[in-house]
Amino acid sequence: MGLELGCLVDMTLDTAVMETVETAVRAALSACKAEEIVLLQLVHMHEITRRELSILLGVHESQLSRKIKGTEKKVANLTLHKIKELDPLLELTWEDFLQACESTNLLRH
Repeated sequence: MGLELGCLVDMTLDTAVMETVETAVRAALSACKAEEIVLLQLVHMHEITRRELSILLGVHESQLSRKIKGTEKKVANLTLHKIKELDPLLELTWEDFLQACESTNLLRH
């Protein structure tokens, strides 16, 4: 029987589920290069625009955008794969995952 996170977001999330999610995120991020992590932090946590970053880094905005999107996809795929590895019964979509992170500030720590 799978556990759907969508119904859990409105309540207090199960500690075991959140530990699984946190472990999966840490594993996904640890598979990234330092430059990839810094770019994600600058764009998503510090809200620096891709345009501003492309000027600072001296690269074309579309090149930077592709790199960031590639890193986001890599983190998403690795996170969901690790969640499935840790808990095969946990049914979790990327949207559920993002909603859980938002509601618990998982990625802000």
